[in-house]
Amino acid sequence: KVKTVGVRLFHTEKQALQAMSAGYRRILALTLDKTIAKLVKDAKISAVAGAFSQVLGGGTGMLKDTVIRAVLDDAFATGNPPRTHRLFLERVADGKEKLYPLTMELAACLDEACRVASALTPRLLYPPTPAHAESYRDIQRQIESLLSPAVLNLASAEQLRQLPRFLQAVDKRFERLGYSLGKDKQRLVELLPMRERYEAAAGQKLSLDAARALLDYRWLLEEWRIGLFAQEPGLKIHASAKKLDQAWQRFLDIQAVE
Repeated sequence: KVKTVGVRLFHTEKQALQAMSAGYRRILALTLDKTIAKLVKDAKISAVAGAFSQVLGGGTGMLKDTVIRAVLDDAFATGNPPRTHRLFLERVADGKEKLYPLTMELAACLDEACRVASALTPRLLYPPTPAHAESYRDIQRQIESLLSPAVLNLASAEQLRQLPRFLQAVDKRFERLGYSLGKDKQRLVELLPMRERYEAAAGQKLSLDAARALLDYRWLLEEWRIGLFAQEPGLKIHASAKKLDQAWQRFLDIQAVE
């Protein structure tokens, strides 16, 4: 039997690391195929969550794939591939203990977020007055973007953990629209430029590094939304217009050198 080794050269060390990470994920998938199959089967995604995701172009299968990818990345540190067989076996042994509890945790987070969104979305179809329409549209766009396959497919385990909190904040904002529409409209004026530049960039073809930098901006924007629309007294929000501008500049800097 002939054995061969393929060699591939990359222009930069970063590109080589990305390729190694992708290869590491494939090896993990082959090594842990039966374990992963059981995790996919056991991950609890409700019919309501799956149906809502399906409307956005995803579905139950996509949600489970999102969970498994994030679990493998987190449990086995795929961003830093092991360089020897011994280190690979050690990484696998250490990471396997995390797989089941982490899968159940992240599946529950995704399921809760989709169920909250599913309950809220029909109520956004009929603004009570024309003055409410712009705020209702913004909330609808936020939900559709936050739970879209494009965003979820690059989300880390920690980012998936935040989804229920973000959707609960959306629900709180919706409730407050009943008695504080004026404040909401004022804050929406602050938000729109930040949202619109993200949406314009998200429609472009981006490298993996640029896409991740844009996603970092995307998650920071969610934190800022909480501060604008759903902040509770005494709750510290780790986001600001200044931090958003800095994150945006990091994204632009990556684009400039590619």
